[in-house]
Amino acid sequence: MKTGLLTGTRKFMLCDVPEPQLVAGGAIVDITLCGICGSDVSAYKSGDKMGIAYPPSLCGHEWMGIVRSVADNVSIVSEGARVLLGSPPPCGTNCTACRQGRFDACETAVIAMLGGDGFSPHSGGFAPRQAVDARRLVRLPDNISDVQAAMAEPAAVVAHGIRRSSLLLGDRVAILGAGPIGMFAVQIAKANGAGQVIVIEPEEHRRQMALTLGADYAWAPGKEAAQNVADLTGNLGLDRVYDCAGVPATLQAATTLVRRCGMVMIIGFATSLSPADTGAWLMKEISVRTSLSFNRADTLAVLDLMANGSLKVGPMHSSTIGLSEAADAFEKLAAGSGKLKILVDPRD
Repeated sequence: MKTGLLTGTRKFMLCDVPEPQLVAGGAIVDITLCGICGSDVSAYKSGDKMGIAYPPSLCGHEWMGIVRSVADNVSIVSEGARVLLGSPPPCGTNCTACRQGRFDACETAVIAMLGGDGFSPHSGGFAPRQAVDARRLVRLPDNISDVQAAMAEPAAVVAHGIRRSSLLLGDRVAILGAGPIGMFAVQIAKANGAGQVIVIEPEEHRRQMALTLGADYAWAPGKEAAQNVADLTGNLGLDRVYDCAGVPATLQAATTLVRRCGMVMIIGFATSLSPADTGAWLMKEISVRTSLSFNRADTLAVLDLMANGSLKVGPMHSSTIGLSEAADAFEKLAAGSGKLKILVDPRD
């Protein structure tokens, strides 16, 4: 079977790998669409993820498809079901966190999320098929399109971050970075009651798209944006600031824009160390929280929002390409092509 893998710095190659094997508790899914994630692109540029070789099963993790086969002991999904890849379930008993009843902090689930569960050691979703723990599969309602389903994973990541930020009705918030994560943050913050949503983004066309998706204001980063926030809030600052870019400059910008006793929520995954103005954190008594991945409730929530029209993915869908075109797409995304979300159809 041919699969697309990251094999080194700026190297995405189609490789021959063994067919995925059906094992106890597992399923084989024929993949219809797989999104190129920002973390895939970051690993492409750096050659690894946080200094660790990028796991093959993680290379392409935003996918949906149709169940080809299930193991004999699996009853939660069946052959022919239309599904997407969801979050790993907690182990329940095998790790310290679960033994203490902290299922949300399950160490085994985190390892599985990072490609260490052993179900698909050779390939991720840039392939015609993938083996997966059947408990991770989420059945798709008929009123969700394939494109919506393939973009539900990053939306769920954002939903998780919004939940963890304890957003309150009427809060004034800023979204730093208007990539796919930021665009979802605009819409999900609005759906959760944000009073005003401000987007800070250097690229003009992304600022305009953010406005069409519900942002109240969209400004380029810099002193003018900071002054605009001061004018808008009477020098108070913003209640919540969501860092959706994961670059060093945005963490400092978030510290500047948030009000005293406000919250900075880091959702964008940083691939380099960021200087932290902890003195400003202390003086302003701000809360700094982080959010990684998502859970099943987040996935179901974004599917509902997509179904009722509150969460739009169409403007963010740049193109759908074949697997043979994926290497070129990676290079263009790494070079800053301005594309938001490219989906790969691995069946070509």
